[in-house]
Amino acid sequence: MKNNIIWMDGGFLFEINKQYNDLGQEAVLTNQMCIIKLYQDYIDLGCSIITTNNYGFKPSRCDNWKELYIMSKDIFTQLKINNPTIKIYGSLPPFFPSYQYKPINDEFKQFYKTIIPILNDYVDEFIIETAVSLEHIDSICSIHKELNIEKKINISFYPVDYKKNDINDLISKYKYIDKLFINCCSFTDMKQLYDNTIKAILNKHNNLSFGFYLNKIDEKKYNTDQNVKELQEYKHNNDEYNKIFEFSKQFKNIYIGGCCGYGIKEMNTLINYNSVL
Repeated sequence: MKNNIIWMDGGFLFEINKQYNDLGQEAVLTNQMCIIKLYQDYIDLGCSIITTNNYGFKPSRCDNWKELYIMSKDIFTQLKINNPTIKIYGSLPPFFPSYQYKPINDEFKQFYKTIIPILNDYVDEFIIETAVSLEHIDSICSIHKELNIEKKINISFYPVDYKKNDINDLISKYKYIDKLFINCCSFTDMKQLYDNTIKAILNKHNNLSFGFYLNKIDEKKYNTDQNVKELQEYKHNNDEYNKIFEFSKQFKNIYIGGCCGYGIKEMNTLINYNSVL
């Protein structure tokens, strides 16, 4: 096993739907024990970082989103009691539909002003999920700073075109930014964004760490309403894994986790494949 890899958990909503007959996000209210068990399964595989996976907790998806954030505290408090060495990352999901840019409005700002203090009560760090807009990232970081939150904030970029100077300016502006992630459907997409943008930033800001999430929802092949069964048919092969782990060797520490469609089975395959290299 390559000791430089820090494993994060895999996707949550698809997995809980698959394992527990479509409980979905309402499981926070109706069946917290199944959520705790699912997280514990990831931890038992060797994942030392757990994200709150509240991607769907927002006004466009449910009316009771604030209640879901508040009720989630019991879940992560119990996980910490059971596993005191793990880290909990508070997910800051995209306010607008996934992978879309829309102008920032007051509702956008109020959403993050509401959820950041709630999450701050039970997480170790924050992570901005699958960002496609530096303007959105800047606004969220600004709110984080305005609220005097001192916990680290991490950014997960979706592979679109970013300007290095703009990201450098962002990192220089907010001292609590700690890790840069890429959410990728293929090694090629991840490597391209890394080579063209992220690598130079990491060289300039050597206090930052790097990682990536593997994602089964390739926007070129699937839409986000694709059902779980069909997603299971899309698999990264051994050639893809070989490229990933060869690439990972250059880092003293690298963070690897799973996103949509990367459940217990997929993360187990990934971690076990790495263990025999």
